[in-house]
Amino acid sequence: MKKRKHDPAQLDLFAWAASRPTAKIISAIPGLAKRMWRERHMQQPNNPPHIVPMRRRA
Repeated sequence: MKKRKHDPAQLDLFAWAASRPTAKIISAIPGLAKRMWRERHMQQPNNPPHIVPMRRRA
């Protein structure tokens, strides 16, 4: 039982979050995390061209 150092904490966090009114938002986080992860990795090659127009606008 001592080998489980990470699982209990994570389960407790999810159980605590599920009992909160924000559980609906938390349930949507995995999809948002996937989208953010994709955008981050897809934007890496696109960052230099995107930075120029952003500076021109500002």
